[in-house]
Amino acid sequence: MPVYLVKYRTDTLPVYVWISNLTLRVAGTFQSQEPPSCSVDLCVPVNWLRAQMEAAGEEFTYTTLEGSLADSMSLNRFKASISAA
Repeated sequence: MPVYLVKYRTDTLPVYVWISNLTLRVAGTFQSQEPPSCSVDLCVPVNWLRAQMEAAGEEFTYTTLEGSLADSMSLNRFKASISAA
Protein backbone atom coordinates (compact mmCIF):
# COMPACT_ATOMS: atom_id res chain seq x y z
CA MET A 1 0.00 0.00 0.00
CA PRO A 2 1.49 3.37 -0.89
CA VAL A 3 1.92 5.63 2.15
CA TYR A 4 2.17 9.41 1.88
CA LEU A 5 2.97 12.24 4.26
CA VAL A 6 0.70 15.25 3.95
CA LYS A 7 2.53 18.53 4.45
CA TYR A 8 0.37 21.56 5.03
CA ARG A 9 1.49 25.02 4.02
CA THR A 10 -0.42 28.19 4.70
CA ASP A 11 0.03 29.62 1.21
CA THR A 12 -0.72 26.55 -0.96
CA LEU A 13 -2.72 23.36 -1.13
CA PRO A 14 -1.45 20.33 0.82
CA VAL A 15 1.66 18.63 -0.58
CA TYR A 16 1.70 14.82 -0.65
CA VAL A 17 5.14 13.27 -0.14
CA TRP A 18 5.54 9.56 -0.97
CA ILE A 19 7.05 7.66 1.96
CA SER A 20 7.06 4.03 0.86
CA ASN A 21 5.03 1.08 -0.34
CA LEU A 22 4.24 -0.76 2.87
CA THR A 23 2.51 -3.98 3.80
CA LEU A 24 0.22 -3.73 6.80
CA ARG A 25 -1.22 -6.65 8.74
CA VAL A 26 -4.66 -6.14 10.25
CA ALA A 27 -4.38 -6.92 13.95
CA GLY A 28 -7.95 -6.03 14.84
CA THR A 29 -10.86 -3.80 14.05
CA PHE A 30 -12.85 -1.28 16.03
CA GLN A 31 -16.05 0.68 15.71
CA SER A 32 -15.49 4.42 16.10
CA GLN A 33 -17.87 6.45 18.22
CA GLU A 34 -16.79 9.63 16.41
CA PRO A 35 -18.85 11.29 13.68
CA PRO A 36 -17.71 10.37 10.14
CA SER A 37 -15.88 13.69 9.72
CA CYS A 38 -13.61 12.78 12.66
CA SER A 39 -13.29 9.03 12.21
CA VAL A 40 -9.99 7.19 12.33
CA ASP A 41 -9.07 5.19 9.25
CA LEU A 42 -6.37 3.08 10.88
CA CYS A 43 -4.11 3.00 13.90
CA VAL A 44 -0.41 2.15 13.85
CA PRO A 45 2.25 2.13 16.59
CA VAL A 46 3.89 5.55 16.79
CA ASN A 47 7.43 4.11 16.98
CA TRP A 48 6.79 2.19 13.76
CA LEU A 49 5.51 5.35 12.10
CA ARG A 50 8.57 7.28 13.29
CA ALA A 51 10.87 4.60 11.80
CA GLN A 52 9.07 4.79 8.43
CA MET A 53 9.35 8.58 8.34
CA GLU A 54 13.04 8.56 9.28
CA ALA A 55 13.79 5.86 6.69
CA ALA A 56 12.23 8.14 4.06
CA GLY A 57 14.36 11.07 5.23
CA GLU A 58 11.38 13.01 6.58
CA GLU A 59 11.27 14.70 9.96
CA PHE A 60 8.87 13.09 12.42
CA THR A 61 6.86 15.31 14.73
CA TYR A 62 3.94 14.83 17.07
CA THR A 63 2.14 17.92 15.79
CA THR A 64 -0.81 15.92 14.50
CA LEU A 65 -0.87 13.24 17.19
CA GLU A 66 -4.24 12.89 18.85
CA GLY A 67 -5.05 10.67 21.77
CA SER A 68 -6.64 10.32 25.17
CA LEU A 69 -4.84 9.58 28.39
CA ALA A 70 -6.43 7.02 30.65
CA ASP A 71 -5.23 9.11 33.60
CA SER A 72 -5.42 12.81 32.72
CA MET A 73 -3.58 13.66 35.94
CA SER A 74 -0.48 12.13 34.28
CA LEU A 75 -0.39 14.66 31.42
CA ASN A 76 2.84 16.38 32.54
CA ARG A 77 4.61 13.05 33.00
CA PHE A 78 3.45 11.98 29.51
CA LYS A 79 4.67 15.24 27.93
CA ALA A 80 8.04 14.88 29.64
CA SER A 81 8.38 11.31 28.38
CA ILE A 82 7.80 12.26 24.73
CA SER A 83 10.11 15.28 25.02
CA ALA A 84 12.90 12.98 26.17
CA ALA A 85 12.37 10.58 23.26
